[in-house]
Amino acid sequence: MTELILGIGKFFTWSYKIFPLIGDFVDWLYVAVLGIFLIYWCKRITDFGQKDKEYDGDRL
Repeated sequence: MTELILGIGKFFTWSYKIFPLIGDFVDWLYVAVLGIFLIYWCKRITDFGQKDKEYDGDRL
């Protein structure tokens, strides 16, 4: 079990050495993806609000 945990630790240590080579591209990619999801989520919330205004109380 200890070998597994040490192996995972070595993998992460190795992978963190690659990040400076990639640069800020990954950071901007995360910002773009999160921004797109935020815009989609806000759109969904406003759509649900519109459906609530159309609700007349007779339907479930």
